[in-house]
Amino acid sequence: MKTAGNGPEAGAGGRGHSCFAGAKEIEGGRELMTALALNLVLSAVDFIGAFLSGSRTLLAAGFHDFSDAVAMGIAYAAETRSRGPPSEKMSYGLKRLSVLAAILNAIALIAGASFVSYRAIAAFSAGTPNEVNGGILIAVGALAIALNGFAAWRLSTGGGLNVRAAFWHLADDVMTGGAAILAGVIHTLFHFAWADAVLSLAVSLIVLKGASDVLFEGLEIVMEAIPRGMGASEIRGAMEAVGGVEAAHHIHVWTIGRGSVALSAHVRVADRRLSQLKGVSARIRAVLMEKYKIGHATLEFECGPDPRDEDSDESVECL
Repeated sequence: MKTAGNGPEAGAGGRGHSCFAGAKEIEGGRELMTALALNLVLSAVDFIGAFLSGSRTLLAAGFHDFSDAVAMGIAYAAETRSRGPPSEKMSYGLKRLSVLAAILNAIALIAGASFVSYRAIAAFSAGTPNEVNGGILIAVGALAIALNGFAAWRLSTGGGLNVRAAFWHLADDVMTGGAAILAGVIHTLFHFAWADAVLSLAVSLIVLKGASDVLFEGLEIVMEAIPRGMGASEIRGAMEAVGGVEAAHHIHVWTIGRGSVALSAHVRVADRRLSQLKGVSARIRAVLMEKYKIGHATLEFECGPDPRDEDSDESVECL
């Protein structure tokens, strides 16, 4: 006997939202678009400033701010397209669209940051620091802090996990945006010619670390790995601790899209009628949601010997 998985339309965890929640989602989408536009403007200013001043720090910041704009676009797409219903062709909807976009974005960021790092390391090797215009560095750095700070403030009033994650991403950028100002001040006051190269390399390493994390997490999702922070053995133990469950096996856990995790498993119980398994099923689902945020669980109940016992006969579905 099988029990169907609880889809997004089932129970309190379903698709229904209050009018207030819906309004917050719409507002959050608008703030994401505002942040996207500001970061596109800022990345253009960074690239122009890098060309005029000869600053590798601004070049690295340009790639960083462009990555922010792409991140805002991905978050906006997730806020809108992922809420669409499944179709005959796409049974999960378009929940993984943002994952694929994130992978492509991460590859592009790794390539750009690697290029900037190569330029900085080449300068160290050649012993030829580039001359920069400290005034332009300070001006562009101040503009970066202002725009990123404004975008972060606007997102702080939005709702939803994507919006909150984007807010903290921009809040971090406000701090890293001070690298250009620091390079300009050091170059102007102390005439330390290597400041720009050192800081550009530091910013590039930050981008490489963040982009690599996004890339590997995206690949894990595409490969349907168990989400980070949980393990099959741990989940099996939690399921077997539920009253009425004798054993759990054939456990598969995967991410459908960001924030949407699914599970399928076989559950061995004492032989009983279907109507008597509803309570067990509800308790298992409650544990999975509370401990692991697994909102879509498909459970197949079986009775008979433990299938993990090599000397036992094959278990059968309960009648």
